Amino acid sequence: MSNTSFSRRRTTSRVRMMGVVLPVVLVILTVLTALVVMQVRRATVDERLAGYTREAITLDTATQTILRWCEWRITTAPFETVTVASVPGKAAWLDSDNWKDTNSMNFTGVSLPG
Repeated sequence: MSNTSFSRRRTTSRVRMMGVVLPVVLVILTVLTALVVMQVRRATVDERLAGYTREAITLDTATQTILRWCEWRITTAPFETVTVASVPGKAAWLDSDNWKDTNSMNFTGVSLPG
């Protein structure tokens, strides 16, 4: 009789131990999933910031190129350069008449100096 009671105890303790594994594994999987989601979000934010920085640098480079071209144009041909009339109280770049083809510079086919 002592053998049967010993084997019952042993079997029930194994069953109880196996029941603990499932919650532990679920907690570990939940923690890992949370870590992965946080890393994906961080990578997405980093990618957006890098894109914004790249766009800002591209726009700055384009602006600098146009300014250098305008300086070169005014220096080499000051009397052939088109100037726009300023309207009091309105910025020249906001006036729609200044963006018409007759008043704006055509940059197609222009070779930049240097």
